[in-house]
Parts: sequence; structure tokens; C-alpha cells
Amino acid sequence: MKKSVFFTVIASSLLVLIGVAYAGDEMITGYVLKLEKESVTVEDSETGQETKVRLDKKTRITGELKEDIFVEVEKKKGLAVSIKVIEGEEGLESEGEKGEKKDEVTEEP
Repeated sequence: MKKSVFFTVIASSLLVLIGVAYAGDEMITGYVLKLEKESVTVEDSETGQETKVRLDKKTRITGELKEDIFVEVEKKKGLAVSIKVIEGEEGLESEGEKGEKKDEVTEEP
């Protein structure tokens, strides 16, 4: 009886740890409210909440990152893994609307 309880507790703990590991990855889409050297604040288009994520030299940035631009942010544990400037109906208010594509990739904002 004790062994089955022990194994149940261990199995449950492993499932919780796996769930926490996967819960760390999150996608956010919305407008950039504030851009700083080591962080970016985005207003989530679904919830309206402001989310601040850290940037580092490993953050992949596709497009020209600036304030008031619509982006898709992949974050893990508060750190932006990648940021992609969205062109099209979602909202880019720059040259992208004039038919010019931006494929520029930069290391840091």
C-alpha cells in the first residue's frame, strides 16, 4: 500500500513539473507601448493587459521594432525569445502598408 501511494505522489509531481515547464512558453500579440534598452511593454490585444518582457542579445527580432507597432512576442519566463513585427491587417503603421516588405533581422533593439 505504501509503495502505490509513493508512486502516485511521484507521478503527480512529475506531471506538475512538466506542466510548469510547458506553461512557461507564451505568445502575445499587441501594440508596443514602451521600448527600452532591455525590455519591451506590449498591450495584449486579447486581454488589454500590459505585459513587460525582458530582452537580451539572444532575443530574435524580425522587422523594425519601435513603439506603436503591432508585434507577436514569444516569451518564456518573462524573457522574449522572439519578437516579430506583424505586417498586414493586424496593424502595421509604416512602410509595410505601402507594399514594401521588411525582412530585416536585428539582434538588439
